Amino acid sequence: MIPGLYRLFLLLLGTLLLQACRSGPTEPEIPYPTGAQVLQVDGMRCDRCERNIEATLIRLEGVEWTRAERELGQVAYTGTVRKDDVVIAIRELGYEVTE
Repeated sequence: MIPGLYRLFLLLLGTLLLQACRSGPTEPEIPYPTGAQVLQVDGMRCDRCERNIEATLIRLEGVEWTRAERELGQVAYTGTVRKDDVVIAIRELGYEVTE
């Protein structure tokens, strides 16, 4: 009886793995506004990290919108602010911008 259950288990496991392979990547797709600049940022570990970066950037002159996504390691922003000013602000918070 146990060999039959083992065979059933393997069949079910194989079916689940096959479905997972066919479904493609599960990485969340984050819609950014048209024209948003996106930077790669290392060091974000929690929601507080994301909010800290967003709160800092939105205070910069020329930033209209910003979003930090730790799972993707990205910070996006829109506005007339210079990219160098954004990079400096993020680095001053202790995060590494790898662009």
